[in-house]
Amino acid sequence: MNMQKPLDDVARRNGWWVVAGFVGLVAGVYLLPLSPLNDAPLCPFRHLTGYSCPGCGMTRACVSLAHGDLGASFHFHPLAGVLVLAFGAYALVRLFDNLKGYRVELPGRAWARANSRRLAGASLAIVLGFGGIRLFLELIGFLTPV
Repeated sequence: MNMQKPLDDVARRNGWWVVAGFVGLVAGVYLLPLSPLNDAPLCPFRHLTGYSCPGCGMTRACVSLAHGDLGASFHFHPLAGVLVLAFGAYALVRLFDNLKGYRVELPGRAWARANSRRLAGASLAIVLGFGGIRLFLELIGFLTPV
């Protein structure tokens, strides 16, 4: 007998949006090499300064990852694989929730929900820290912009 509280309509709808977003990301980055814009960085920070922002290379890294080129993906942006894995795991959990009709309690899920703001802040700090280090290395000439 299921003693879990059923998902409300908003939670179910949001869950399907997360799943659709992940499927759209994977499909989009897999099809992106067909685009003529593949080699043209669209970053305003890069256009204004000539240097990489914390997110520069993320799209090209995801495209490389979708096509199985892990070396190129890591070269464009080392955090892309982590981002895709985290988003994929989150989408999978939300898919299971929607298919079951209630929140599936997994190990660590209650802790992650309770610490979601800390996790988001830590993730932002990691991305900005990475971007700051990369920018510094570009400024001193150790790296070239990606």
